[in-house]
Amino acid sequence: STVNNNTLAPSAPSATVSVDASLATEDSTHFKTINAAVQAVADGGTIEVAVGTYPEMVKNYYTITNPDSTSQTVIKSFTLQGPDWTGQTTPLVHIQPTLSAIDPNLGYGHVLQAEAEGSSHPATVNVTNLWLDGSQGIASGDTVSGFIRGITLGYDVNGSITGNLVTGTGDGIYVLGAGSPTVPVSVTVNNNRVKQLAYDPSTVGSALVLLAAQATVSNNTFTGLSGAPLNGIKTFYTLQASITGNIFADFGAASTIANATYGGAMVSGNAEPLGYALNLTSSTTTDSVLTITGNTFTNVQGILADDRASGNLAYAAIAAANTLNGSWLAYGDKTRIHWLSDTLDPDQLNYVLLDSILTTQSTPTVYLSPGTYTMSQNLINPTMPVFFGTDNGSGVSLTIPNTFVPANIQAESGVTVTIAGG
Repeated sequence: STVNNNTLAPSAPSATVSVDASLATEDSTHFKTINAAVQAVADGGTIEVAVGTYPEMVKNYYTITNPDSTSQTVIKSFTLQGPDWTGQTTPLVHIQPTLSAIDPNLGYGHVLQAEAEGSSHPATVNVTNLWLDGSQGIASGDTVSGFIRGITLGYDVNGSITGNLVTGTGDGIYVLGAGSPTVPVSVTVNNNRVKQLAYDPSTVGSALVLLAAQATVSNNTFTGLSGAPLNGIKTFYTLQASITGNIFADFGAASTIANATYGGAMVSGNAEPLGYALNLTSSTTTDSVLTITGNTFTNVQGILADDRASGNLAYAAIAAANTLNGSWLAYGDKTRIHWLSDTLDPDQLNYVLLDSILTTQSTPTVYLSPGTYTMSQNLINPTMPVFFGTDNGSGVSLTIPNTFVPANIQAESGVTVTIAGG
């Protein structure tokens, strides 16, 4: 059985407890390990962690044995916080579980895992000012850590994830959201840095995964691995998400666009070999409400993949509301690159939609409605062959950046293409 409070604890719990790995002696409110503090703190209390390295997998639940020898799982809500690290390179609290600290029965390892009893007994776990590092939870000789997640908020776990650094994980922050559609889950992910994601050819890891939540994602820095197919934010199911003021860098792999390879090896059995800064999977519902504004995308080779059956986003509006530095948009229909003329800003061709998967050398195609366009930003890979067509066979005049290779440009009759400065 499971309880979501600590009424079974032998003594009255404390609202605030502290953790210090250097302690000589523990007492009822001072502990050497974070998990010991979890067992002692009152439900909804605060755990203050001192400077140090903690080689443990942190969980908000534990098992107790009753007088009749039966066991029960206790689930706690709490705030876990380290000291302010303003002006420091990394947070002062370093949680770095070793391989032996990873529970093999979970399917995935976690640096921090929070669970709830269900929608009738949700939990709230807040995580602040911590360095969550999965780099040591890797088997000897294994070069990937796709089975390790930094912070996992399980079904029906609300929370605030603020001011943390997450490194060395396959998935950085994983939010499962609501277990029941009638009981919403609210999550804030603010001012974190997620970087040095590990790359596993068998799966595409993500800095942040959101499922079925009301989420505010703001002022974070998500950094992938240059050349490797990784996602910034990946979504599933019904969301109400505000994604604003974040920085995305180094997501997607140019080498996979034509031949689905990375590091000289074929990426097989992988539905998403490119990786995207924002990846809306096919299971993300069309009634999801997404606000995507004020973000900066740098060296992102595929900003947006929308694999939903219908309900296309306004790509032009998204591009106009964000800063795109050496990056281009993507459309994940898994067939060909094409233009959505109904989202087109008639004065600029800045929103070319990149196919989510091209495993052959076929030439991508961009269709244009009649008009005069200038591609003032280089949002499609200029080294790729590209064919420009028109919706009705005539009346298109297009100027493209001089970064394009002239020999790669093909155009349908009725489409005039000029390279700027050429």
